[in-house]
Amino acid sequence: MDEPTAMRAAALEAAFRRGRRRNALEEALPAAGYALLALLVAGPSYALPLGLVLFAAGAALAYVGGDASTGVGPGLRAGLLPFAFAHVASRAGHVCMAGGCTSLCMPACALGGVLGGAYVAWRLGERRSGLGGWLVATAAVAGVGLMACQCIGLGSLMGLMAGHLAGSAGLLLRPTLRAT
Repeated sequence: MDEPTAMRAAALEAAFRRGRRRNALEEALPAAGYALLALLVAGPSYALPLGLVLFAAGAALAYVGGDASTGVGPGLRAGLLPFAFAHVASRAGHVCMAGGCTSLCMPACALGGVLGGAYVAWRLGERRSGLGGWLVATAAVAGVGLMACQCIGLGSLMGLMAGHLAGSAGLLLRPTLRAT
């Protein structure tokens, strides 16, 4: 290979890598936003470190590429639903009926999980993702949910994950996902 061709090849590869870095940062950016928002609305003290870990892991996975990287963006975007629902429910307080009072947090996290799971199933179905993409998306939803679904402790997070599994069940049953 002559020198001008080698220089063009090096320039093309550098441009390719810059584009991948930019794309990876854009895919993972919602994680940093959730952490800052959780801190602003008096979220847990671990929200910022958790958000930074989600951002770094998401950016690294998106940069490397492959099947697992397809779950970063959809998982972080799907986490918005339980995140928002849990914050609204924690501000709403309790619902009292004849039998007693109950918190709205767990049902809100579960509903957010169902809707987020359906979104993940739809987006990963479009991308023809495999099990790796679904696992990354599920971890992202759990991480984002952990920043908000702590109203009643572990029960809220369990409600979120049960809802997420129910919402994304259609994707789990897809033959191409099981085969990978």
